[in-house]
Amino acid sequence: MLFRQVQQRLLKVQVIPVRTATKRASGGNKATNNTAGRRLGPKKGEGQFVQAGQIIWRQRGTKWYPGENAGVGRDHTIYAREPGFVRYYRDPFHAKRRFIGVALAPQETLPTPHFAPRRRRFGYKPIDNEDVADFEKSYLTKKETERLLEREAQLEDRLNKRATLQEEYQKALAELVPELSEEELDLQAVRFIEIRKYMNGGMAFEVSREIVDSHNRADLAVEVKTGRLSAEEADKGQKEIDVLNKKVDDKAMVAMVDAKFVVVKFATPEQRAEMRSELIKQIAELTKGHEVTPGEVIEKVELLLKKSVFSTGDRVTLRRKHLRRPLPIPISPENRKEFEKLAKKGEGEIRKVWLSQQQTMHEFYIPTGASMIFN
Repeated sequence: MLFRQVQQRLLKVQVIPVRTATKRASGGNKATNNTAGRRLGPKKGEGQFVQAGQIIWRQRGTKWYPGENAGVGRDHTIYAREPGFVRYYRDPFHAKRRFIGVALAPQETLPTPHFAPRRRRFGYKPIDNEDVADFEKSYLTKKETERLLEREAQLEDRLNKRATLQEEYQKALAELVPELSEEELDLQAVRFIEIRKYMNGGMAFEVSREIVDSHNRADLAVEVKTGRLSAEEADKGQKEIDVLNKKVDDKAMVAMVDAKFVVVKFATPEQRAEMRSELIKQIAELTKGHEVTPGEVIEKVELLLKKSVFSTGDRVTLRRKHLRRPLPIPISPENRKEFEKLAKKGEGEIRKVWLSQQQTMHEFYIPTGASMIFN
């Protein structure tokens, strides 16, 4: 009887299975290294004296803004630009900003009134020694000194080049127009240098000449307006200049020869067009009937192309049209020995070339004067 009662009670008990962890889970902590603090915050207090360049406040972001006589670095560090006394203040024109500045006197407060003049420090005491005073006035930093010396060297180099060019133009004008005096040669050389500037920008000789002469006339008009010259003197001077320019322009002009603007004998546009067509005919006759232009013919063509009637663009176009240069030849096992013999004779060279499209290296025989040169 007792056994049955116990058995009935056991049947009423609910057994719930519980799953326990077979492996304990834990978090990882690999970043165990702890970096040192950046020592941010104030380095100088209110009213404390600082020298120029000393740090007043280190920060991340512009929590404090640089005020008068203070600067900010690219890491937002506030530093002093002038020796003085630190001031922490607010500006009524920037109500949401806090400023750090440097006052030049202990009793001075910041900010300075908006319309009041700003104070500047010229030194702690007057310098009585004139040599020391001159040195302080002319003092420059190392970077400023290097820039000044570099600028002076560039200016001197530019003046030397202009003087050399002026001498060359004077000699050329003296040969073409021998009746000019030294003063007239000097004036015309300067005028032709100015014409050269506009021609270097792509303008024709006649257009460049007209621009320079109009500028000279405008300068004389300014002299009359400012009262430095009377109208009669200006008219007389302009007439003399026009006569001199006419005398020179009938005999000389600026043209490009060997990629350089020089003074040559004057030729009208019609004469230049005739000369250009005749030279092109000569070039065509020299190069006619050649699959590959010989070196002797190339030299003759280059001499003809150096004439002043051709511009740089004309020379490039005529070279591409008339000069037929040999092409590089790929080397194979069959022709290698033949090309090696030619290379030993000095008639060409063998060079390895990287072909980017095929992503491979190939050897080529490049004859002397080939039109394709690999870098």
